[in-house]
Amino acid sequence: MIGSGCHTIMSSYSPTKLHIMNVAEELFGEKGIDAVSMRTISELSKTKNKSAAQYYFNDKHNLVLETMRHRRLEIDALRRKLAGKSAVNLNALTTRELIRLIAIPMMNFKAPDGRRRYVAFLKEILFYDPFHKMWMDHASVGPFTSAVLDTLQQKHAHINPELWDFRLKIAVRFLVTSIVDFDRNRIDPPLSEELFVQEIVRIAQATLDG
Repeated sequence: MIGSGCHTIMSSYSPTKLHIMNVAEELFGEKGIDAVSMRTISELSKTKNKSAAQYYFNDKHNLVLETMRHRRLEIDALRRKLAGKSAVNLNALTTRELIRLIAIPMMNFKAPDGRRRYVAFLKEILFYDPFHKMWMDHASVGPFTSAVLDTLQQKHAHINPELWDFRLKIAVRFLVTSIVDFDRNRIDPPLSEELFVQEIVRIAQATLDG
């Protein structure tokens, strides 16, 4: 059902704004950001205001940004919870364990219908350069995630910073694309969730290590 979403933390957004963001997230993930108009989002939100998306977010750029910021806070909270006691000493974790902290919450974050709509939305951001830069510029929205990424970089301090940024970009795109393919049953041969996560983490590590 369009507009359904999962919320793991308390939100400062009104129910109407959250609903519009959920609708937009689903449409962006399915059709692409460029292919979806603010008018379409407003119509499918089925709110009383037929221009609700424009009223609450002004334009598509702000709608994408607000949706991204909201989800990053949720995912960040899930990563911190997954880390447990290890959250206070990330340096004690291996590279593979740190990558699992990145991958597993994305794998587990699902809408009520069981679909991984956030990751599909994230894929559109990561492969659309203007929004990919915006995603990187707002990394601090998720402070724990930022700490995980910083720790990963520290463990690879011998790598040239520009090369590290390139490898990280490739690794994150690979993780996100793979999870979208898994969600859409495009993995051949089919794998169990556990084996799938194990494999994509292994490949992402190989990408970062070089």
